[in-house]
Amino acid sequence: MFYQAFKSFCVFVFLISAFSCHTIKQSDNTPDQWTDMFNGSDLTGWTVKIHHYDVGDNYGRTFRA
Repeated sequence: MFYQAFKSFCVFVFLISAFSCHTIKQSDNTPDQWTDMFNGSDLTGWTVKIHHYDVGDNYGRTFRA
């Protein structure tokens, strides 16, 4: 009795999960190309913030290129 109920429950869960999976279409307003965040040579355009230190204080040269 328990086995039959458990088997029915497993089939139900499988069918629900199989039919609920679908592919999300990418919206049309996303850019087609990547935007570079690092120029490859220095940290121009980046703001350093380390806990317990002021904004812009790169304590111990933690961030460097």
